Amino acid sequence: QIHIAFNGEKGMTISWSTKIKTNSTIVMYGTSEAKLSMKANGVSKQLLDNYYHHVSLDNLERDMTYYYTCGDGDTDSDVYSFRTAPETSSGFVVSVFGDWGYGERAHAFKTRQALEKIKEEVDFIYHVGDLSYADDAFIHTPLKFEYENVYDNWMNWIENISDSKPYMV
Repeated sequence: QIHIAFNGEKGMTISWSTKIKTNSTIVMYGTSEAKLSMKANGVSKQLLDNYYHHVSLDNLERDMTYYYTCGDGDTDSDVYSFRTAPETSSGFVVSVFGDWGYGERAHAFKTRQALEKIKEEVDFIYHVGDLSYADDAFIHTPLKFEYENVYDNWMNWIENISDSKPYMV
Protein backbone atom coordinates (compact mmCIF):
# COMPACT_ATOMS: atom_id res chain seq x y z
CA GLN A 1 0.00 0.00 0.00
CA ILE A 2 2.84 2.39 -0.63
CA HIS A 3 1.70 5.83 -1.67
CA ILE A 4 3.22 9.27 -1.82
CA ALA A 5 1.78 12.76 -1.42
CA PHE A 6 3.16 16.27 -1.64
CA ASN A 7 4.19 17.72 1.70
CA GLY A 8 4.47 21.44 1.09
CA GLU A 9 6.44 22.96 -1.79
CA LYS A 10 9.63 20.98 -1.23
CA GLY A 11 8.51 17.83 0.54
CA MET A 12 6.98 14.42 0.00
CA THR A 13 5.32 12.08 2.46
CA ILE A 14 5.75 8.34 1.99
CA SER A 15 3.00 6.22 3.55
CA TRP A 16 2.37 2.48 3.78
CA SER A 17 0.74 -0.09 5.99
CA THR A 18 1.75 -3.36 7.61
CA LYS A 19 -0.18 -6.11 9.35
CA ILE A 20 2.42 -6.34 12.12
CA LYS A 21 3.89 -3.76 14.45
CA THR A 22 7.41 -2.67 13.56
CA ASN A 23 10.10 -1.22 15.82
CA SER A 24 10.73 1.72 13.50
CA THR A 25 9.33 3.54 10.48
CA ILE A 26 12.10 4.50 8.06
CA VAL A 27 12.58 5.74 4.50
CA MET A 28 16.02 5.52 2.91
CA TYR A 29 16.30 7.78 -0.14
CA GLY A 30 18.64 9.52 -2.54
CA THR A 31 19.02 10.83 -6.09
CA SER A 32 20.62 7.59 -7.28
CA GLU A 33 18.97 4.19 -7.15
CA ALA A 34 22.31 2.67 -6.15
CA LYS A 35 22.97 5.18 -3.35
CA LEU A 36 20.13 5.66 -0.89
CA SER A 37 22.27 7.55 1.59
CA MET A 38 19.65 9.80 3.22
CA LYS A 39 17.42 8.54 6.03
CA ALA A 40 14.17 9.87 7.45
CA ASN A 41 12.26 8.50 10.44
CA GLY A 42 8.53 8.68 10.77
CA VAL A 43 5.56 7.62 12.85
CA SER A 44 3.14 4.71 12.84
CA LYS A 45 -0.29 4.22 14.31
CA GLN A 46 -2.52 1.20 14.65
CA LEU A 47 -6.06 1.44 13.30
CA LEU A 48 -8.21 -1.69 13.46
CA ASP A 49 -5.99 -4.54 12.16
CA ASN A 50 -3.26 -2.51 10.41
CA TYR A 51 -0.33 -0.29 11.30
CA TYR A 52 -0.10 2.85 9.16
CA HIS A 53 3.32 4.40 8.65
CA HIS A 54 4.12 7.95 7.51
CA VAL A 55 7.52 9.51 6.82
CA SER A 56 8.00 13.10 5.65
CA LEU A 57 10.93 13.97 3.42
CA ASP A 58 11.66 17.69 3.67
CA ASN A 59 13.76 20.21 1.74
CA LEU A 60 13.90 18.16 -1.45
CA GLU A 61 15.23 19.74 -4.63
CA ARG A 62 12.55 20.75 -7.11
CA ASP A 63 12.10 18.91 -10.40
CA MET A 64 14.39 16.07 -9.25
CA THR A 65 13.97 12.30 -9.32
CA TYR A 66 14.42 10.62 -5.94
CA TYR A 67 14.64 6.90 -5.24
CA TYR A 68 13.46 5.36 -1.98
CA THR A 69 12.72 2.27 0.06
CA CYS A 70 10.46 2.15 3.08
CA GLY A 71 10.23 -0.22 5.99
CA ASP A 72 11.71 -0.74 9.43
CA GLY A 73 15.41 -0.95 8.52
CA ASP A 74 15.42 -4.75 8.63
CA THR A 75 12.61 -5.49 6.18
CA ASP A 76 12.35 -2.88 3.46
CA SER A 77 10.38 -2.46 0.27
CA ASP A 78 11.70 -2.59 -3.26
CA VAL A 79 13.24 0.62 -4.59
CA TYR A 80 10.69 3.08 -5.99
CA SER A 81 11.07 6.55 -7.44
CA PHE A 82 9.21 9.84 -7.70
CA ARG A 83 9.81 13.23 -9.24
CA THR A 84 9.41 16.32 -7.07
CA ALA A 85 7.28 19.29 -8.05
CA PRO A 86 8.55 21.34 -10.97
CA GLU A 87 9.45 24.98 -10.64
CA THR A 88 6.18 26.91 -10.46
CA SER A 89 6.90 28.80 -13.69
CA SER A 90 7.21 25.59 -15.72
CA GLY A 91 3.59 24.43 -15.26
CA PHE A 92 2.34 20.93 -14.54
CA VAL A 93 -0.13 18.29 -15.72
CA VAL A 94 -2.62 16.83 -13.27
CA SER A 95 -5.36 14.20 -13.44
CA VAL A 96 -8.43 15.28 -11.47
CA PHE A 97 -11.31 12.89 -10.81
CA GLY A 98 -13.56 11.51 -8.11
CA ASP A 99 -15.96 8.67 -7.35
CA TRP A 100 -13.62 5.74 -7.84
CA GLY A 101 -14.55 2.47 -6.21
CA TYR A 102 -12.89 -0.90 -6.12
CA GLY A 103 -13.76 -4.11 -7.86
CA GLU A 104 -16.08 -5.32 -10.53
CA ARG A 105 -19.29 -4.38 -8.75
CA ALA A 106 -18.10 -0.80 -8.20
CA HIS A 107 -17.36 -0.32 -11.94
CA ALA A 108 -13.77 0.72 -11.23
CA PHE A 109 -11.87 -0.95 -14.05
CA LYS A 110 -12.39 1.70 -16.73
CA THR A 111 -11.04 4.43 -14.46
CA ARG A 112 -8.03 2.28 -13.67
CA GLN A 113 -7.40 1.64 -17.37
CA ALA A 114 -7.59 5.38 -18.09
CA LEU A 115 -5.10 6.16 -15.29
CA GLU A 116 -2.72 3.49 -16.55
CA LYS A 117 -2.76 5.11 -20.00
CA ILE A 118 -1.92 8.61 -18.75
CA LYS A 119 0.30 7.72 -15.77
CA GLU A 120 3.56 8.82 -17.39
CA GLU A 121 2.03 12.04 -18.75
CA VAL A 122 0.83 13.52 -15.43
CA ASP A 123 2.85 15.12 -12.65
CA PHE A 124 0.36 14.16 -9.95
CA ILE A 125 -3.14 12.87 -9.30
CA TYR A 126 -5.86 14.76 -7.46
CA HIS A 127 -8.69 12.49 -6.27
CA VAL A 128 -11.52 14.76 -5.14
CA GLY A 129 -13.39 12.18 -3.08
CA ASP A 130 -15.25 8.91 -2.76
CA LEU A 131 -12.22 6.65 -2.90
CA SER A 132 -12.54 2.86 -2.75
CA TYR A 133 -16.22 2.89 -1.69
CA ALA A 134 -15.13 1.16 1.50
CA ASP A 135 -18.18 2.76 3.15
CA ASP A 136 -20.26 0.58 0.85
CA ALA A 137 -18.35 -2.59 1.69
CA PHE A 138 -21.61 -4.56 1.61
CA ILE A 139 -21.39 -4.27 -2.20
CA HIS A 140 -18.37 -6.57 -2.04
CA THR A 141 -19.40 -8.93 0.76
CA PRO A 142 -22.99 -8.64 1.93
CA LEU A 143 -23.64 -9.19 5.65
CA LYS A 144 -19.99 -8.87 6.73
CA PHE A 145 -17.95 -5.90 7.98
CA GLU A 146 -15.39 -5.42 5.21
CA TYR A 147 -14.48 -1.70 5.43
CA GLU A 148 -10.76 -2.18 6.13
CA ASN A 149 -10.43 -5.09 3.69
CA VAL A 150 -11.99 -3.13 0.83
CA TYR A 151 -9.84 -0.08 1.55
CA ASP A 152 -6.67 -2.21 1.86
CA ASN A 153 -7.41 -4.04 -1.37
CA TRP A 154 -8.04 -0.76 -3.17
CA MET A 155 -4.79 0.75 -1.85
CA ASN A 156 -2.87 -2.35 -2.98
CA TRP A 157 -4.62 -2.17 -6.35
CA ILE A 158 -3.48 1.42 -7.02
CA GLU A 159 0.04 1.07 -5.58
CA ASN A 160 1.70 0.91 -8.99
CA ILE A 161 0.37 4.44 -9.54
CA SER A 162 0.53 5.90 -6.03
CA ASP A 163 4.08 4.71 -5.28
CA SER A 164 5.56 6.99 -7.95
CA LYS A 165 3.00 9.76 -8.57
CA PRO A 166 1.90 12.05 -5.76
CA TYR A 167 -1.65 10.95 -5.02
CA MET A 168 -3.51 13.81 -3.41
CA VAL A 169 -6.91 13.18 -1.83
